Amino acid sequence: MMDYVLASRTVNRYYCSKCWGHLTSYHAETGYTVQCDDCGPGQGFVTKHYVEQERQKDMTVSGDTKRMLQDIGIIENPHKDKPVKDLLKELGF
Repeated sequence: MMDYVLASRTVNRYYCSKCWGHLTSYHAETGYTVQCDDCGPGQGFVTKHYVEQERQKDMTVSGDTKRMLQDIGIIENPHKDKPVKDLLKELGF
């Protein structure tokens, strides 16, 4: 159990360690409890800073993987045979 201030800080600074989802605080008889609505109590917490760093890494790896798969021909590159003029037009230039 936590007091109101600690529960509020926990909700504002941490995510669920299992799903990286948002936390919610609940009032109980002896104080407050904090848990993930999706995973339930007892999953633990990780800082929002950690989650944001990991999500950024995932996005970078995803982009690199997509380019690699396009280079070896597993994924079709939708812009492969388009002239630069057409690509710029699609972007609004």
